[in-house]
Amino acid sequence: MTTTVQRHGATRAVRPALDTGGRMARWWRLPSLPFRAYDGAISSAGGRLILLVAVLSWALLAGALRLLGLPVGGWLLAIWLQAGPGLVLVAAVGVRMWHRIAFYGIAASQVLLVVLSFPPAYLTGQWYPRMATAALLVVTVTAAVFVLRRDWPDRARPGRPRTRILLVAVLSIGGLAVSVLAAWVRRGIPQPGGMAMTAGPLWFVGAALVLASLGLALVRGRSLALPVISSSSVVVLGQAVMYGQPTVTVAARHLGMVDSVFRFSGLRPDQDIYQTWAGMFTATALVLWLAGPAVSSFTYAAFWGALAAPVMVLGVRVVAGRLMSHRAAWLAAGVFGLGSSLTTSFFAPQVLAFVLCLAVLSLLLGVAPEAPRLTVLRWGAVVALSGVIIVTHQISPYMLGFALGVLCLFRLVRPWWTPLVPLVPAAIWAIVNVEVLTRYVDPETFGRLLSNLTPPQHPDAPTGVALINRLTFMVPALALILIGILALFVLFRRHDRRSWGLAATAASPMLLAVGTNYGQEGVFRIALFSLPWLAMLCAVGLDHVQGPR
Repeated sequence: MTTTVQRHGATRAVRPALDTGGRMARWWRLPSLPFRAYDGAISSAGGRLILLVAVLSWALLAGALRLLGLPVGGWLLAIWLQAGPGLVLVAAVGVRMWHRIAFYGIAASQVLLVVLSFPPAYLTGQWYPRMATAALLVVTVTAAVFVLRRDWPDRARPGRPRTRILLVAVLSIGGLAVSVLAAWVRRGIPQPGGMAMTAGPLWFVGAALVLASLGLALVRGRSLALPVISSSSVVVLGQAVMYGQPTVTVAARHLGMVDSVFRFSGLRPDQDIYQTWAGMFTATALVLWLAGPAVSSFTYAAFWGALAAPVMVLGVRVVAGRLMSHRAAWLAAGVFGLGSSLTTSFFAPQVLAFVLCLAVLSLLLGVAPEAPRLTVLRWGAVVALSGVIIVTHQISPYMLGFALGVLCLFRLVRPWWTPLVPLVPAAIWAIVNVEVLTRYVDPETFGRLLSNLTPPQHPDAPTGVALINRLTFMVPALALILIGILALFVLFRRHDRRSWGLAATAASPMLLAVGTNYGQEGVFRIALFSLPWLAMLCAVGLDHVQGPR
């Protein structure tokens, strides 16, 4: 709708200042952002076969050493179970890019472990580890046979690796190895000075090498993959090696649940909320049962948390790759790694659920036209991931649903009913277990937004709090503030649909604070689910691939 005005003898058409209906209609008709594919692919059948041989060889070696009663066999088997079965499944599906193969392989392995261990323990109250192990072997062998039959006739020699990133790789991997060695030499109980000060100058030398590799990659335009992953691992891996136990006390409660699965040979869903949302606990029990007594549960939990940190960074990279360039996506992952240290990765259901939420988002963002068979596989994976999230953590499926709802509103995800995939089953699961859930829900917290956002208050120790402990929380909090300020700056500089969609999605976890304070820890969950989108928004300013407005 326009109007005609006369000015200085000329007639011109003027659009009204407010045309809300027309703008909303045009907004709703906007197409989804296009799918972006980048380098780093295992594109040949030969590459997939090499991956398959490596994964199966690891499994055979670990199994043989485990049967011989050697402790290293148990640890090799426990590590293999975190990614091995999923990597075989990913190879069978035909995922190409290496970072997506690694991330989806880990996510698929966690889904398999939960699916094979939780349902019988919840439905019958009994735990059947032998049956779950047999099913895991059948799935893995079947997928391996499928890959061999499909790719063997088309095998080709994989391309030669690029050598231009050799110096960056040596610095990042070497620096990480030096830091881990320094922590291993000084291993023992936690000291007042913290891990880094206890490890001594050698640890700082290793960390400096990792940072140097990151700077070199930025200056020379090399791949940021190894520097970003190494920088996200240098602290948490050093803590796991030095202490051999989790650094967060609540992890002991989670290990107690795992011990309960062993002690009672199953679950008692009517007794506790942990018994009902126990997907991670039954999966861990299965891993420890297969690994044997040589694997300590506390040490396993420590290294599980150390693995979770780079996996979360990798997941943010996979999600960001749907919206921006290869380099900007790794920058987003690096920014997330910098800010996520406040919400420490540790042995907890919310950490596993967060990783699986990233996998769901990456499967739904920016989907290219595909064959019907691939559509069925993709939605099957989304449903399986969502189901495992629902039985693993109480609030994560709702946080995922909030994010998907905002992404649908900004036409970054389609179809419109996508948020219902996690939300409806999560609501049904809550209704089924309402008697247990109501013990932990306080109706008085509903609507108290500011109160629900208040972090827990802990009284200071009589002797005061050490400076290193204060810095442990103050530095990451400052990093979060700086990331938020940078994200706002980018948003005001760029007014495209992608930037506004990322900003709105980062704000969507605030809906949690409307209904609950989540035991006064809601602010930490909100920060965790907001940070990936803030990190992507920061990286948008450096993205040279322009998306549609």
